[in-house]
Amino acid sequence: MTRTIEIPIDILTGIIVFIGVLAISYATLSRVPMITGFQAVSQQQAQAVLTVNTYIYTSINRTPINFTFAGIVPGYWYNASNGTDGNGWPTTLIMWWETNVNTNVSFWGNDSFCREGTACSEVLSERFDIGNLTFNTTDVNFTNTGDLWYHYAWGKFNTPTPQEPTKAGEANKDVVYNTTCPCGEENYTLPMWFSLFVPPGVRAGNWNTTVYWRVDEI
Repeated sequence: MTRTIEIPIDILTGIIVFIGVLAISYATLSRVPMITGFQAVSQQQAQAVLTVNTYIYTSINRTPINFTFAGIVPGYWYNASNGTDGNGWPTTLIMWWETNVNTNVSFWGNDSFCREGTACSEVLSERFDIGNLTFNTTDVNFTNTGDLWYHYAWGKFNTPTPQEPTKAGEANKDVVYNTTCPCGEENYTLPMWFSLFVPPGVRAGNWNTTVYWRVDEI
């Protein structure tokens, strides 16, 4: 015997609608990319800017320039230092590694050696000229042909144009040397061996003058 199951029309309609909704939802979701995580990339940039100032850092070593040892007699040449302290033989200008430009080095001094206890006036017995002080920066022995004694000059602080060096006995000149900047590397050292001609008739006593080094950016 065959049994017939009757499904009310409203239930059948609901089942059909439900199945249709599932089919439409599946088809829609299958076209949507799956989100598996978040990936956020934002790249920005900015310039780092600075201004580096000119910097020259120097010092002087092996001073004072010593001629105080016994035996100085007027009318003769004498080398600096007494052979034990080394001061002035040589004196050294040190250009420290922080210096970041090429430089000129110029030299000058007060106009006269003055005898202590005097006014260093125009009276010749109280002074003698700075040009009697000479130096060399290349050869301690001064024996090679063409070796130069450079006369220490005075009144040259604002001289803009370097003058040519002269041999001993000639007119005073200021001398300008070009140096290579250390620029973060090893220190640069400029040695100067000093010698002095003591004029005839210079009176007994202690004498002194002041000498200068000037370092400018080229």
